[in-house]
Amino acid sequence: MHALVADLVLPDDASMYVMSAMETSRELIRHSYYRYEFATVVVTHSLFALEHVLAERLAVNKPLQDLIERAADAGLIAAELAAELDRSRLLRDKLMQGAVISAALSPAGATERSSNSPVA
Repeated sequence: MHALVADLVLPDDASMYVMSAMETSRELIRHSYYRYEFATVVVTHSLFALEHVLAERLAVNKPLQDLIERAADAGLIAAELAAELDRSRLLRDKLMQGAVISAALSPAGATERSSNSPVA
C-alpha cells in the first residue's frame, strides 16, 4: 500500500488545510489494506482539498461542480481531468446520499482519483 501513495506529493506552498486533508488521504490509503471502507473516505478527503484549492485559485466560493467547470474553462486543468474529477464528485455525492456503499471504490481506484486532484 505504501507504493500506492508514493506519488501523492504536494508542493511546499500548499495550505495547511490541503496538506492535512491529503496527509489523511495518504494514511487512509495505507490503512485501507486492513479496512477496505477507508478507500471511500480517501476520495472524500481529497475532494475537500481539491475544492479548497480551486476556490483559492479561482477566488470564488462555489460548489465543487462549478469550481471544476471554471478551472477547466480557465485552463487550470485539462478537459479530460475535469471529466474524471466530476465523476469523482458524483461518486462522493452518491456516497454522502447513501446511494452507493464503500464497495463502489477500491484502494487503487481511490489512489488514482486522489492523485488526479490538481492540488499543486
